Amino acid sequence: MTDEQWGMFDLVALPLDPLPVIAEFNNLIDVWKHTRGDALLPRWPDFSFDELMPWIGQLAVSEFDGKDELHFKLFGGTFVKLFDQELTGKPLCGSLLPEQREGSRTHFMKLISGPFIGHGKGKVPAIDRDHIDFNVIDLPLAENGRDVSHFLHGVFVQN
Repeated sequence: MTDEQWGMFDLVALPLDPLPVIAEFNNLIDVWKHTRGDALLPRWPDFSFDELMPWIGQLAVSEFDGKDELHFKLFGGTFVKLFDQELTGKPLCGSLLPEQREGSRTHFMKLISGPFIGHGKGKVPAIDRDHIDFNVIDLPLAENGRDVSHFLHGVFVQN
């Protein structure tokens, strides 16, 4: 089921309960679940560096501005290589092609209002082949444990 389609991306919003089973991200989802404890959502500062170490280059963190945009605070190396640009400090939706912005904004506003976990699949052009397939997960975070303030994004690139 696709909630939003734009460009070469399919995006879905998934419930927090029961947690989704996504093979590529089960380990990261387990870390997220462990970190949140009894809260609805975990806080970014509560994550253990050691637990995130296996994912370190495949992570991005974005912060919600309280209106309609997310800004990347961290943009891991796998994201940089995949999208061929460094987006740390840049807006998520504002970094996209104009025709992709509204679908992305709608998707993230839905994740924030839920809250929901986001999952996306897409393709990007590649020099040495037609395209690169990838999956992303958007795990909501909350400074107060309940209202989305950030997202922990993970990426898995298909070989």
